[in-house]
Amino acid sequence: MVLIIGVPAAVVLGFAGAPQAWRLAALWLVWFVCLAVQTAYLAHPGREGFFGVDGMDAVQGQALVYWASQPVLAAVLLGVMVGVDHLRHGRRRDSSAPLAG
Repeated sequence: MVLIIGVPAAVVLGFAGAPQAWRLAALWLVWFVCLAVQTAYLAHPGREGFFGVDGMDAVQGQALVYWASQPVLAAVLLGVMVGVDHLRHGRRRDSSAPLAG
């Protein structure tokens, strides 16, 4: 759920003209709400998560991959938002350009 809703939200927020602090706060809110809903869904007996992991084991921390992957997913969403923002403004990193200073 974090990826299904978070990636489109990150794209939309990357295109938004709002200040970066507001966009980061909105992205954090989307990630947090999606994580909460996803965790609540998995916290029922008999539910399976990714890779066939039992949902209750994942939520309770016995399957460490669930909780360890959440910061990675948050970083991916941030990267998508920043990447779209760079595309929107036509900015790119040119490694051959001299450093200003």
